Amino acid sequence: WLMPWNEQSFAESYRVERDVPGALAHLSRGLDHGKTANESAGTVWLLATLDGAFVLDDEPERAAVIWGAAEGRRSQIGCRIALASRLNRERTAALLHEALDTGRLDQLISEGGRMSFTQALDYARAGL
Repeated sequence: WLMPWNEQSFAESYRVERDVPGALAHLSRGLDHGKTANESAGTVWLLATLDGAFVLDDEPERAAVIWGAAEGRRSQIGCRIALASRLNRERTAALLHEALDTGRLDQLISEGGRMSFTQALDYARAGL
């Protein structure tokens, strides 16, 4: 059950360094472990890290959908925002606002928020 958390921590570190391929590799492994371990909170944190990796990889629309999916699931299960991830979360939000107009961003976040957890995982995996 620790593997999703470990992979998320590594991915967050790679993302800070803007090493997108390294972050995506850890996120992919983390999502595999999260699905196997059925670790909801860890997998939500993986999704939240993944949105930042995708926005850095010039995929802001995919990032916005995953942001919405992560936020939707986070509120469903009462998962808090990782304290260590707040700065990266703020950076991701700023990059999303730079890349997309507000109307489109809101639309994509809403789309992600309506996804089931399985749909969100499948959507995230399709981009890896």
